[in-house]
Amino acid sequence: MPPRTTCLKIQNLTFSYPEQRRHALEGVTLAVQPGEFLVLCGPSGCGKSTLLRQMKTVLAPHGQCTGKVRFEGAPLDGMDPRRQSQAIGFVQQSPENQLVIDKVWHELAFGLESLGYDTPTIRRRVAEMASFFGIQTWFYNNVAELSGGQKQLLNLASIMAMQPRLLILDEPTSQLDPIAASDFLAAIGKINRELGTTVVLTEHRLAEAFPLASRVAVMDKGRLLYTGTPDKVGEALRGAVSTHGPVGVLPQNPQARELVIIAVLCAIGVAGRAAFFMLPQFKPVMALTIIAGVAFGGETGFLVGAMTMLVSNVLYAQGPWTPWQMFCMGIIGFLAGVLFRKDWLRRSRESLCAFGVFAAIVIYGGIMNPASALMWPDELNTGVILTYYLCGFPMDCIHAAASALFLWFGAEPMLEKLDRIKVKYGLVEPG
Repeated sequence: MPPRTTCLKIQNLTFSYPEQRRHALEGVTLAVQPGEFLVLCGPSGCGKSTLLRQMKTVLAPHGQCTGKVRFEGAPLDGMDPRRQSQAIGFVQQSPENQLVIDKVWHELAFGLESLGYDTPTIRRRVAEMASFFGIQTWFYNNVAELSGGQKQLLNLASIMAMQPRLLILDEPTSQLDPIAASDFLAAIGKINRELGTTVVLTEHRLAEAFPLASRVAVMDKGRLLYTGTPDKVGEALRGAVSTHGPVGVLPQNPQARELVIIAVLCAIGVAGRAAFFMLPQFKPVMALTIIAGVAFGGETGFLVGAMTMLVSNVLYAQGPWTPWQMFCMGIIGFLAGVLFRKDWLRRSRESLCAFGVFAAIVIYGGIMNPASALMWPDELNTGVILTYYLCGFPMDCIHAAASALFLWFGAEPMLEKLDRIKVKYGLVEPG
């Protein structure tokens, strides 16, 4: 069997805009294989959009360009414009710049009409795309009546009706709300999986784009820095520094949506503590804190643990204990995230339960019981501290058993749910 022709091959591409001394692209070499899903990322102004526009000659910017761009083995600049329009689809940031017809059904058909397809073929392809993208319910609507997400989906469907072999998307969700953006990216993944279309995507919602990618390419200052699987590129970028500071392709700081989830987890913890108030030390807070650390990282685990204890202690008027409990639970959440990131803590029931028992007896009990000695005017010595620890040990065992129980039954379904939430809403783990 003869080897497959590379879908897109860029060789030593250098480009500069008119009257600009600095190269927008410098020596870029990249190959995209058929059926691949490539996510192109990097700091703002690094040359991503410029590179994408070099992949379709009608959109290529004016300037001085050297190097070669080949599509399916042939020079792109020598490719027939009609064939290029059909074979290479390009989705821009704003659907308003690409939608040209007033009716949805006519927009789906417009590209095919322009290419001169016969009426039966147009009708068949339009029907297929309407079904594939779920457009049937607004098939006869005016384009002006559509939401931003619907317009961008219509734009995508009209391009896919021409059955391109390469689909290029330049920040297609930049003007969409989080829900619409998530749905749109899911549609891109479906195109790649079910239709086998090669995809090249630039996207700022990397937490949602990375799970879709088979390969990631990272740019900075017009150069290609890294290529590889999402996991390997992510590892290579951690701690990488450019003139922009840390290479800003993997979001590091908590977003507003992540803070909402943190608040919800804290509320669940407070409610859980209230629900088991009559059972001393039998509480789900530690289990929830560990789950938060594993799902979102050490910083989030610390916040969930500390804030849950702060709010619940205010409600239960346990003022003197509050700083100690905030510290203990926060440290447990932080350690859960750090140990999981280092692969010393696994997501299995056994591993999480073992950590829960350790955290309850050694960390929580090891801090809270001696701290009790500090709150009373007794003579403080080793014997007193040991006495306080031993007196609290039975309660620590109950705490450990409760944490293990909640982790055994609750960790797996909660982590699966939180994983889906992270992907859907673009939540990121701290670096």
